[in-house]
Amino acid sequence: MALERFVAELVAATRLEAKAWLVDPSGGVAGELERLLAQASELSLEGAGPREWWSELVARIDDGRAAGKPTDDAINLLTSHSSKGLEWPVVVALGLWRDLKPVSARGLRLIPDARGEPQVYFDGGSVPTDTKDARERERLRELVRLLYVTLTRPRRALVLPWAEGFGGKPKGASFAELWGAELAEVAEIVVEKVGADLAVAATLGGEAVVVLDVAMSEGREAAVALPARVLPHQLAHKPDLARQARHESALDEAVSSRASSEDAIEYGLWWHETLEFVPWEADADVLENYARTRLELARAAWFGARAETEWVKLLASRAWRQMTKPRWTRLAELAVFAPLDETAWMDGVIDLVLHDAEARELWVVDWKTNRRRAMETEAEFLARLAEEYAPQLHAYGRSLAAMFPGCEVRRLVYGTAVGEWIEVAPAEA
Repeated sequence: MALERFVAELVAATRLEAKAWLVDPSGGVAGELERLLAQASELSLEGAGPREWWSELVARIDDGRAAGKPTDDAINLLTSHSSKGLEWPVVVALGLWRDLKPVSARGLRLIPDARGEPQVYFDGGSVPTDTKDARERERLRELVRLLYVTLTRPRRALVLPWAEGFGGKPKGASFAELWGAELAEVAEIVVEKVGADLAVAATLGGEAVVVLDVAMSEGREAAVALPARVLPHQLAHKPDLARQARHESALDEAVSSRASSEDAIEYGLWWHETLEFVPWEADADVLENYARTRLELARAAWFGARAETEWVKLLASRAWRQMTKPRWTRLAELAVFAPLDETAWMDGVIDLVLHDAEARELWVVDWKTNRRRAMETEAEFLARLAEEYAPQLHAYGRSLAAMFPGCEVRRLVYGTAVGEWIEVAPAEA
């Protein structure tokens, strides 16, 4: 059997393409799969077989990884993409001021539509506005993840060389702008003798630098008091594994693939991604086609029956009737980094925010894919969800109250198992 056919049948038998879109709806993983298929086709033309293909994959498994031995005096130069899962004593993040404007694609483009079906566009101008917006949202999300990776690689010191205005006025956003940090206004920290690693970092090229999160030597007070970073999914009385897996911190957290009976991670990810991109204001045909595409992915992941049942419950629920009202501005997967109090900041992502500016109302909706316990009534199930996840919802509410002053904030937990939601009472003062 030719290698090209062997690989194609392997991908089809394992449903890798459907799983790739389930893992990464933006198409990044599917694109990597296409690259591997193209590589197999090229090797097939050269007469290679499965063993040669396997050898090629193994030989390139470390492509993009940091080169060199991890010695004390080694310097690794690599991209943010390649640094995932790795750490160093000191990290120097270069180019935070650089323009991140995407390169305009030219010529024919093949882009999936809202139903997941590929469409051909002759140039960028012919791509529908909603498709452009969705792809731009995905691009910014990936940039946020890369920024998170960049800023969390150091164990002792993060050095941020700053050259505001370098290269002229930027035409697009930069990592610094995406971060929201006014680095030019931060006073430089004068460090005397803190440690060898930091001394080297502080004198690189003689540039003025800003040093954050410095590991101070014994007996020396910290130069900067930094607030604690709080992840909302860690506040709940019961772990929110789906939200944990979708947060940027999951790049470094070990999440067990053996999900509990109450919180299957893969199904939770599918549900969150389905509701993130649901066409709220589309007509019935578009919504039906969207659901069909998402349910096909669920069947490929072996939880199709549950997905279909709970999708039908959602469409028939009073929650759906409320969420689809035209009065709402909807913000799905809203990233929030905001102060909780004087000592802590919340770093999280809210499933769905409904905002009515005229009525000055703000509803926070949190999706929960937990299963009901044996002999548990619907009311008992919803009450349990409200109790278990109240701290998480309260953190969301406090941060949004500061962002939308004067709005009445309601906190709602939706249980997919029963197709109903329950309101979480405000926290006691």
